Amino acid sequence: GWSRVESWGVWSEALVASLNLPLPADLGKKVALSIKGMAFLAGSHTSQMVQIFVNDELISSVQFGLGEGDKTTEIDVPYEIINKDRKHMRIEFRQQTLVSPVELGVSADSRRLGFGLISIGVK
Repeated sequence: GWSRVESWGVWSEALVASLNLPLPADLGKKVALSIKGMAFLAGSHTSQMVQIFVNDELISSVQFGLGEGDKTTEIDVPYEIINKDRKHMRIEFRQQTLVSPVELGVSADSRRLGFGLISIGVK
């Protein structure tokens, strides 16, 4: 799942964090996601791979490295994996590891964090 919403976005606090996005009624055959996010990286935790699934199908993997900051990923979603009722998409962000700021000695925050979702859009 997800942590509490912050001013910039929201952190994942589980190895799998998901959301259901409603799709516009006038959606054509081409669907693209625009996802802006970051990974919690500090100290000895220097990289994180985030896999992005739509309706249980892997559609992208994003590698984050220490010092890279946030990334915007544009993903074309194959028409055949969009929900048959075409009213929503289930999007999952899967991480291999979670780490807390307190474990790394960078703050007193004990939440185990992974991917930080800043924004997401459907075109």
